[in-house]
Amino acid sequence: MSGYQHAPLTKLLTFATGSTTLLSSIYGVKGLELPSLAALADGHIWKIFTHQWAFSSPGEAVIGLMLLHNFRIFERQMGTRKYSVFVLWAYGLAALTHLACLVLAPSWRPPQGPYALIFASLIPYVVNIPSAYRFRLCGVPFSDKLFVYLLSAQLAFQNFPHAFVGIIGGLVAGLSYHSTTFPIRKWLIPLSLSRLGTKWFLPWLDPTPKQNTAPFGGAGVRIGAPMPRNAAGMHPFGGAAGGFPAGGQQQQPYIPQVAAQADPEAVNRLVEMGFNPIDAETALRQTGNDFASACELLLRSM
Repeated sequence: MSGYQHAPLTKLLTFATGSTTLLSSIYGVKGLELPSLAALADGHIWKIFTHQWAFSSPGEAVIGLMLLHNFRIFERQMGTRKYSVFVLWAYGLAALTHLACLVLAPSWRPPQGPYALIFASLIPYVVNIPSAYRFRLCGVPFSDKLFVYLLSAQLAFQNFPHAFVGIIGGLVAGLSYHSTTFPIRKWLIPLSLSRLGTKWFLPWLDPTPKQNTAPFGGAGVRIGAPMPRNAAGMHPFGGAAGGFPAGGQQQQPYIPQVAAQADPEAVNRLVEMGFNPIDAETALRQTGNDFASACELLLRSM
């Protein structure tokens, strides 16, 4: 999973959710769903949390895991210590929302799976992530973010109306986390837990860590730092300079082409997307005026 560089927690959540859903589907495990309120009071209170670990069907899992993979950018932006707080906040509010649902409507069953985390991530995705390009469909303007919105809608309607409770819990978690009223955005998991994750989980998540791989809890890519490469020394973004094999020919190592001057038109496009002009110019020069690579570098450094 090289696409999870600088996002070890997202990688762990994706793998755990996918494998748990697959195993429960194959072996017909039925103990992960949220039981009745009486069963919770009878000693199964732990299921208020574990029912968020797996989707109820493989179809939901495919869509949900695609969205979790796409939202790995937030862990790169925040750093794993802050993103861990965001994940715990989403799971915790979802548990309270589902418990309230069981009290108020005992016959209602909240959705199974990390719905809250996915829809909580939609809030910063809408507000903070700029669109890379725009297009028109039947005269109606859209952006490249439409794909994520369609997947989210598909996931919501896949388990409707039961998904409504998870969606509400997730949106409340996302809005409250990014609100200036609450100090949650300043919270970090303790450094001791971060070091524990680095020692025990990071080697398992990435058995061959690269030199530029950030530690569990570290920051993402920094503008002005050397462009990251994969184990073969290839440019991770592909493009005209390489990074992906073409026509079965042997792949050549990528040599960064640093431009002496940034393309003014590309700088203006990045500024219109919401990036700082100085950062945009630096990223373009560092990537040889490759707009897609510069945009990816800027997003990963936020």
